[in-house]
Amino acid sequence: MIRNPQSSIHHPQSAIDNLQSQHAGVYVHIPFCATKCNYCDFSTAPFEEAIARRYLSALLQEIRCAEVEPHLQSIDTVYIGGGTPSIVSGRTVEEILEEVARKFTLVPGSEISLEMNPSRQEAERAGYYRSAGINRLSIGVQSFVDAELIAMTRAHSAREAQEAVYRAVENGFSNVSIDLILGLPGQDENSFRRSIETAAALPIRHLSLYLLELHSGTPLHHSVRSGESGLPSDEFVSRQYLESVEFLEFRGLQQYEVSNFARPGCQSRHNWKYWTRVPCFGFGMSSHSFDGVRRWNNVKSLARYLERVESGESPRENEAEVSPAESLKEEIFLGLRTRQGVCSQLLDDFIREKDRLQKRWPLLMEQRWVERRCDRYALTPAGWLVSNEILSEFM
Repeated sequence: MIRNPQSSIHHPQSAIDNLQSQHAGVYVHIPFCATKCNYCDFSTAPFEEAIARRYLSALLQEIRCAEVEPHLQSIDTVYIGGGTPSIVSGRTVEEILEEVARKFTLVPGSEISLEMNPSRQEAERAGYYRSAGINRLSIGVQSFVDAELIAMTRAHSAREAQEAVYRAVENGFSNVSIDLILGLPGQDENSFRRSIETAAALPIRHLSLYLLELHSGTPLHHSVRSGESGLPSDEFVSRQYLESVEFLEFRGLQQYEVSNFARPGCQSRHNWKYWTRVPCFGFGMSSHSFDGVRRWNNVKSLARYLERVESGESPRENEAEVSPAESLKEEIFLGLRTRQGVCSQLLDDFIREKDRLQKRWPLLMEQRWVERRCDRYALTPAGWLVSNEILSEFM
């Protein structure tokens, strides 16, 4: 990894302040994929034209019939995720955005994102997505090394991934994000360096760097358990993550959340709503919603989702009001995922009420996993590496 020993990780507060918004957000789930990657445990389904048409009809009906309080009808982000949203036609994306615009009031300058696979066929639709109203693309690259893509059963090549980014820019997308995964089977220092350096050289404004999670029941989990595949060591992953934070900072991509980096002013406004508990409404199977008071999710099964919506029933389940105590925990838990951190007085008051935390918190500070910056506590890059362990203290 190329390092910059002179750099310091500094994030102007103004860059974070620019994300603050009182407008709600909308998430739309498209569950279909041509093939399922061997590490994926998301709620997805194989693409079939007839089922996709039924799903779109149900999805539009769910949006149309949604009950939304008047003060939450103004939105400034729409995120179409999946699955592989770019597997459906450009006209389908257009219909979804039209229905959202009928139900909600889109404020000027709204961020409207679409997740896209970097296959040649899908990249060629970029112009249509742009004309339909999409102004931000999130491209699922995962790696710029062909051997790693094959090991993940990805359907694109490294070259196609680079071409997809350039095709998006040529079609008027100034805001392009890509995803990479650290800790893949067979990944070593040279291959990961190739991916991160290739990414930083592309005309992107945002990068999500995820650590591979091995989910029980996935083909990759079975392959690793059986010894067919081997994963890099934890020490390798830790070292590459910390060096990546420094390298990306040097290349102008500032870390603002555990897994997310952006050029100034290009942070994901939609995802920021999740981390700061701003209301967001989810539509489609397995989507989640929060209206500021209550949380709920839609059924995870495609068959049950279609059955409920087509019979005039709501697909919602697990609807519950978030108590003040739960709200406080969420604010701390989610806030510590971000570079902004959490108000120190809020956290100090919370710790004083918890005997276990009174003993643990000084140790976390001594480990330099947490630091205090003026009136806020925030995790350090080293702390983000063990964030699951730290954040579990507040659950």
